[in-house]
Amino acid sequence: ANRPNVEEAREHLLSVWRNRLAGCRVDADVHSQIMAVRSLVLGPTDEVEATLTLSDLSRSAQRYRLAEVVLLEPLRELGADLNGPVFGSGMPAKLGLGMNVDEHMVDGSRGALIERLLSGDPSAFLPQYTPFHDQYSKQLVHQAGSLERLTIQHRLYFAFVKHLWNMEHREEAMSGFMCLSDV
Repeated sequence: ANRPNVEEAREHLLSVWRNRLAGCRVDADVHSQIMAVRSLVLGPTDEVEATLTLSDLSRSAQRYRLAEVVLLEPLRELGADLNGPVFGSGMPAKLGLGMNVDEHMVDGSRGALIERLLSGDPSAFLPQYTPFHDQYSKQLVHQAGSLERLTIQHRLYFAFVKHLWNMEHREEAMSGFMCLSDV
């Protein structure tokens, strides 16, 4: 039979939607309508840029709740736990992903600290990765479903944290950013 290639049809639809979305960059309502139709065919991991753009447009149009929902809905569809280890919450202390800065390195001005860090041996202050780090990283990728899905979740979560910051929820934003920076 003369059946169309499903992947080709999907790519054609993506191309059409990209072009339509490109033409409505300043209108959150139109962008939102196109995204709603698009979601009937595509999943939360498809065209993340369009999701991020819609959130930005919605915030610019002072549609703050929509800006937030646009980011949280795909995370929910992906089964992401905003307070889970994929975003850095509850990480084991023995991961020690922060810099190992001794008290003697902190004495003096910030410039002096930076000078000591830059002129010293990086192994003196960079974390020492172990097989436990590798195992934990693999566990996070597995929990997210794949490295691509983990990356998408991190991008959406980072945009959500920026949204919180822009909405003056500074403590919650800083907490989210600090957790995410540990992953």
